[in-house]
Amino acid sequence: MNSRQEHAECSIVIAAGVDRIWGLVSHPEWFICHGQEAPAVIDGVEPGDRVVLDDRYGSLVIHTVTLHKPTYAAFRWEQGGHRDEQRARPTLVEFWLRAEDGEGVVSVRVRESFFDFAGMTGEQRREVLEDNAAGWAAALTEAKSHLEQA
Repeated sequence: MNSRQEHAECSIVIAAGVDRIWGLVSHPEWFICHGQEAPAVIDGVEPGDRVVLDDRYGSLVIHTVTLHKPTYAAFRWEQGGHRDEQRARPTLVEFWLRAEDGEGVVSVRVRESFFDFAGMTGEQRREVLEDNAAGWAAALTEAKSHLEQA
């Protein structure tokens, strides 16, 4: 991993059709719950905001940045609802969907960026990026399993 890298990224191929996959990635609470019971979701104060209440992560304000059905979705989130404190560089999560050869086979790529690395050593920063990349790989694997079963 490049020491200057400021994002976690991974991809997977899912045989479930772009519409089915879009139905999942266009609703950001799916990647919070990781196959567990879906968290509570309420409308946020700002237009486009949703607040996800999760036992593991607490309160997450998720803002839909853009949805270009069925190929691109982008969301920003702030943990703990501290929008004013994190407005300058909240986490950005982007999904790209691309049809592959074969009927219903889609490549899904995710990138998480704009981490707050303040006060971290290079080693700590590398560990955060590796942990988040592993988390996304697990989330995409769970999404693949869920979507391909039906």
